[in-house]
Amino acid sequence: MLTLRLTGLQPLDRRLYLETFEHLLTNAPLDSPEKLLAVETAMTNTASRLRHFPPKIYSGMFLPALKHAAQKLCQLEALRNAALTALAVERYRLLHAGQTPETLTELVPDVLPEIPRDPFDGQPLRYRRLEQGYVVYSIGPDRIDQGGREKPRKGDKSQFDVTFTVRR
Repeated sequence: MLTLRLTGLQPLDRRLYLETFEHLLTNAPLDSPEKLLAVETAMTNTASRLRHFPPKIYSGMFLPALKHAAQKLCQLEALRNAALTALAVERYRLLHAGQTPETLTELVPDVLPEIPRDPFDGQPLRYRRLEQGYVVYSIGPDRIDQGGREKPRKGDKSQFDVTFTVRR
């Protein structure tokens, strides 16, 4: 720490750290898709600055994790929205003799005031009926609609959506 201070590297490192956080906090009020894009853009810029001389030791250790934290937060928001939507589908099913809706728009306005938004693209959550049940899902961090494909087992690198599946 003393060496960094004496060489003048510590203030440069601190400056990058604070500038990155200032940018992130400025964009905090945005809706999820815009906020996630702002975080990813800020982290891409920060990563570029981290690669240039002089070295930024502390920023290089801590800041890259923020990009992943923002994606995880969006995944949790997507899963929460999907779970709440699945509860609304179940309410609909109770009101309609055990039948699930063809589309989520049938839930509005009687069961839900509006269809929750996907935090990754701002579009309404997706819904698909299955042979035995249904899936409510978000396109997930890859931003590609996989048709409600669930997260694969560990080690499988294939793409997936953030899903909430109800099997009957």
